[in-house]
Formats: sequence, C-alpha cells, structure tokens
Amino acid sequence: MESERFDKDPSHRGFYPQFFRGLGSGARGLALFVKSGELRGVVRRAVGQTLNTQIAVLAAASAVFLILRRNDEHSWKRFLVMAWKWSRILSSGMIFLMEKKYHSMGAVFDAAVHEKSPGLAAVLEQTPRVHVAGERRRKLYRFFRILGFRCAILIMSWLPGLKMVAQPALKFAMTFPILGAKVAAGFAALVIATEWMEDSVLDEVFIEITEAVIDAYDFGKDSLRYYIHRLPSLATRDYFLNRYQGYITGMGFCYSLLMQIPILGVPFALIGECGAAELLVELLERNRLKTHGRVELLGEELVDTRKHD
Repeated sequence: MESERFDKDPSHRGFYPQFFRGLGSGARGLALFVKSGELRGVVRRAVGQTLNTQIAVLAAASAVFLILRRNDEHSWKRFLVMAWKWSRILSSGMIFLMEKKYHSMGAVFDAAVHEKSPGLAAVLEQTPRVHVAGERRRKLYRFFRILGFRCAILIMSWLPGLKMVAQPALKFAMTFPILGAKVAAGFAALVIATEWMEDSVLDEVFIEITEAVIDAYDFGKDSLRYYIHRLPSLATRDYFLNRYQGYITGMGFCYSLLMQIPILGVPFALIGECGAAELLVELLERNRLKTHGRVELLGEELVDTRKHD
C-alpha cells in the first residue's frame, strides 16, 4: 500500500522498493530492444550519426597521448586505462551533441512507446510539448557535474595523504542526495576499505559506480522528458516526478551504470529510452490504480491495467 507521502525521496521507506522495480523496468527495456528489429534499426541509425565524430575524437586523443608518452614503453596500456576512466565523459558529450543536432533520443523514445502502446504513442504525438526554461543549462550542469567529480578524483590521486579521507567524503557528499544518508554512509565505508586495500581496480569500480549513482535520477528524468514535457501543468509534472522518484532513479541507475562501458556508452544511453518507455507504461498503469491523492496523468487510460503487488 502506498504511503500518504508522495515525495519518494531516499529517506522515504517506499523509495527502495520503487528503486528496485525501476531497475526491473530498465532490464525489460533491454529485452524490448533485443526483440524489436525496428528499435534496433532506430538505435543503429542514431549511433551512425555520430560514429565518425567519436572515432575522430578517440584517434586525436590517442595520437596526442602517444606523442607525449613516446618514450614510455607502457604508453598503450596507460592510454587504454585513461580511455576507460574518461569514456563516460566522452559519451556524455556525444549524447549532448547528437540530441541537440539530431534529436536522436526522442526518436528512440517515440519508437519504443509505439512498440509498447500505439495508442499512447498517438496521443503523445498529438500533444504539444511545453517549453521548460533552463533545460539546456540543466543538461550542461549534468555534464560538468560528472566532469568535476572525475577531475576531483584525479587531483586526489596526486595527493595520497588527502585521498584516504577526502575521496570517501566526496563520494558520500555526492551520493547521499540520491541514495539517502544511511546507504551513502555504508557506501563510503566500503570506499574506505578499498583505500586501505590499495586495490586500484576495485577503487576504479567504486568510482564508476559513484558516477552512475550521481547521474541516476537525472538520467531517468531526462529519458522521460518527452513525456514529462507534455504534461499539462507544473503541478502535474511535480506529482509525477515526486511520487515515482524511486522508479525513475532505479531505471536511470541501470543505464547510467551501463554507460560506463567504453565505446558502448552512447548506444546504451539510446537504449535507455526503451527502458523509459517500459517504465512509463508501468507508471501509468500504477497511477490509474491509485485511490489516495491521485492526479490523472496523460494517456493513462490508454495502457492496459494489471494488478500490481
């Protein structure tokens, strides 16, 4: 049964059940992509639009790095490590550019919604999007937040005495707005343990998980923006984002984590729109079954209702 509180932030007991259901929606989005030839074609065309740019950036970066490290016999190994660590930044930049020029994310979302519910897709197509002020600024903030975190980690690696204390503190500060204080504190404790073990591979794993957590909610919200921007009022948008915050964060974390994989960051970001379509249909079904404090959402009458636990 739903709590009377509608803001499912990390301090709310309903947040983590929602979070794990959101992860499930993300997994179903992957399955939807795999079984739909049309969706695979849309994603393939979208990736092709920026493939040459990605190759050019990687080639230029490798050339500069290898020239600077030409006397280092381990230069290739160091370059591959660097490429792994910074691939998320490159992928985020590519996504920002491809969405600005080609609107690729919207194309995948529309195709995925049509695959799940043609009636809902038709309603969304007929409903104009509401302009949201500061959207471009918010996207840039997302990019520079991850870039700033990665740069801070790099600086700390140059100061071993500072790293032992500062890195866990930074990860706690960056993750507790998303995970809540208790879970973030537990995560920071694991980070401290890896610092004592001095395991560079495990340390990098925790850094990448932290990046995925930092961007989880915003990733999920951005994946759903083609629906959210069609809601009729600010109050309705706030209701949707607050009541289903855990779901949105869980789905966003699923694909934010997959984006950490080098070279595949852009494809997984696009496939994230399939997860968003899966999540949207589930949330509309759930919302239709609500009784307390319910706000009607656009298109909820067009999806099949089913009993939820």
